[in-house]
Amino acid sequence: MRTHLLFLFLIAAAFTLSGNRVLCEPQAAEAPVGTSPSQARMQWMRDTTVLAYDAAGKKNPKWDDLARRTLEAAGRTWGRSPRRNGDEDMVVMFSSQAAIKAGCRDPLVIYARARSITFYQAKPAEVAKLQEGMAEAFRAGKYPAIRKCYGLLRAAQVQVMAAPDDQKTRDSAQVLVEEAMGLVPEVFADPRLPRQELVAALKLIGEVSEIVEGTRDSLRDRAMEIMEKSIQPKAAILTARGEIAIFDGWHARGDGFANTVTPEGWRILQERMAKGRENLNEAWALDPNDFEVARMQLDAETHDSHGRDAMEKWFDAATKIDPDDFRAYMGKLNWLEPKWHGSPDEMLAFGRECAATGRWSGCVPLVLVDAHWAIGRYGGQGYPPAPHKEYFQTNPKVWEEIKPIYDRYLKEQDASNFHRTRYAVIAAYSGHWKEANALFKSIPSDRRAMDVLYDNSALDALVKEATKEARKLLATERAARAAAGNPLPANDIVVSARWGGGQKWVDVTATLKEWLTGDDDTIRADNDTLGSDPTPGWQKHLEITYKKDGEQKTISITENEKVPMEKLRP
Repeated sequence: MRTHLLFLFLIAAAFTLSGNRVLCEPQAAEAPVGTSPSQARMQWMRDTTVLAYDAAGKKNPKWDDLARRTLEAAGRTWGRSPRRNGDEDMVVMFSSQAAIKAGCRDPLVIYARARSITFYQAKPAEVAKLQEGMAEAFRAGKYPAIRKCYGLLRAAQVQVMAAPDDQKTRDSAQVLVEEAMGLVPEVFADPRLPRQELVAALKLIGEVSEIVEGTRDSLRDRAMEIMEKSIQPKAAILTARGEIAIFDGWHARGDGFANTVTPEGWRILQERMAKGRENLNEAWALDPNDFEVARMQLDAETHDSHGRDAMEKWFDAATKIDPDDFRAYMGKLNWLEPKWHGSPDEMLAFGRECAATGRWSGCVPLVLVDAHWAIGRYGGQGYPPAPHKEYFQTNPKVWEEIKPIYDRYLKEQDASNFHRTRYAVIAAYSGHWKEANALFKSIPSDRRAMDVLYDNSALDALVKEATKEARKLLATERAARAAAGNPLPANDIVVSARWGGGQKWVDVTATLKEWLTGDDDTIRADNDTLGSDPTPGWQKHLEITYKKDGEQKTISITENEKVPMEKLRP
């Protein structure tokens, strides 16, 4: 879905905490019969984040709910939840900010916010300032070893990035790194450690090693030696070695287009890819129920393809093991892209198969939306490229296929603003302005997913265009019905309406009455809807005086809140 793609609801129920249970001491436990790998992974993630906060965090009623909301969303991202919906980073940003403003200095909440603002390209000095005291708080607290380890590693990494030429800083970072490495045996001693997390730990250690020590191998080799001696199953160790080898190959290749890759880069990629797949094959022979092996083999087929049958073999294996893990579906969709081994027709055929499954527990039908979106991006501008409007404008079937899927998705309890935003963009591109306007207005302006288009100004312009075109359609409908002798009923309930604040207000009575004659129930008090911004940069209010049931009342609606249309209509 999103690059992240997409996914705010946890599949497994929380384990009950007994009064004397301490989450920093993981207990060996078999997953319940019928538990999928993703369910087990997300339960472990919740145990070491939200429930760890409940057991060991710096709690206070002023921020507890905000902290939990932050960690729920962060855990879904870190654990690659099948229900990841694209809103997680925004939830972490808003909730952690509010928690910190309320006085929260819990190290795991700080850590989650630091990772989030790093994603949004905050400067190292800003991240380092936020993390002041985080390492000490982790050290003194009782969070699980893996959270302490990660916290110390990130603290060291950011310190060096913020002051790379300061030897005192480097010495301090080295102390943190050694302390973190001392926790690695305890991390790998967790019998419930997901295989994905085993790889994530090795990748993080390598990343920090490259910043602090100048080479990824220095610390990562030490960690891999510890892994070899740990209680982790041989298949899990081989899986980790395989994925790290492939990761190193892609790292050597670089992120550029194929024509920018050096011969040496191609050589290393091929060499590491072969080694990685050899390890994965060994792991599969030991454990043919390892989702991560099947998923990695499926991803590897994109570059190192043995043909469609081989790709389908790994896709079938992955989805049989865990039919809700979205990564397998996106792996196959990626393989089918024209730039790799397929075609638009094959992508759409696969998307339609996914839509027909009706498997909403993993949001599988949304693959068809992703297929259309990916095809529309070919030849687009920017990186990642935005889709061409023409793709949606010239092919009515695109809208006919996407609309029922998204309408069904919006009934999901965790339907996200990311997907509402993308649905609104597709509606606008397809010329369905009424639907686009209603969808945009269903989302507060500061919660629209700007990363749908990766261009704030383009999205803002599209919102304004949707409002303008929807008003045109409403005016056309009003004129047509009047000409036919069946005019829309006038609104005699609203007496007056003004928009602004302080000493600056504009009369918006006519504009509001105009919207009330339509059937849109998702109008918000915002500049686009009301047609002006009387106090730029300041929060505004919509004040409405209305008569109903023989009584005159006045209501005030804060900017971005929904207008209570049911009160203002007959």
